[in-house]
Amino acid sequence: MFNEFSDPGEYFDINLLILESSNHRNAADIAGTWQYFLDETHKKVGNDPNAAQQPYEAVVNVLREMSHRLKNSEATFSPSMLVPMIETYALEHQNGVGPPNWVVDLFIQVNFPFETILGLLQEMYQNDVAPFVGRNKHVLADHMIYTCEQWYQDCIRSNKRLFGSEENAMEIQQILHHLSESSPQAQNHRASNLMTKIQRSYQ
Repeated sequence: MFNEFSDPGEYFDINLLILESSNHRNAADIAGTWQYFLDETHKKVGNDPNAAQQPYEAVVNVLREMSHRLKNSEATFSPSMLVPMIETYALEHQNGVGPPNWVVDLFIQVNFPFETILGLLQEMYQNDVAPFVGRNKHVLADHMIYTCEQWYQDCIRSNKRLFGSEENAMEIQQILHHLSESSPQAQNHRASNLMTKIQRSYQ
């Protein structure tokens, strides 16, 4: 069926919107549609010598658009499906390409809650989800710290209660403490620096 479409985006848009409008809830079908899009978009852009963007930029642009078109549907635009999928794509196909935290920035831009992003990254980190094993675990550690940093800054900018509650703030300090002990020096410094800021906020 995929070969009927010369443009992967054509199949992707049509099929995903059909799945959403028909209230289709088969997670395997939806995940397969997203995976097809990632694979085909990467090949198409990567093989085009005249491409004006990197593959990851094409992925970012489409996810931003689809977040609006699908209205962040829990079925077809689910963080629990897309966070692991995009993290894996970035590591396996765009490692070292683009800003180091473009993945987390994307999740924030499509309005995934900070708490949800952090929770899914932590779950992947703790469960040694492939390919995030060995040295690759530091990628998840970096993204977890960055998510905490961005969440902290968002709370300060908007004058919100820090991390939503004191209980959340304490849990985040525990996460940062663990990461500071098991991460490279640069990540250790960032985690420790944020822990200090959180502690000062409650003094």
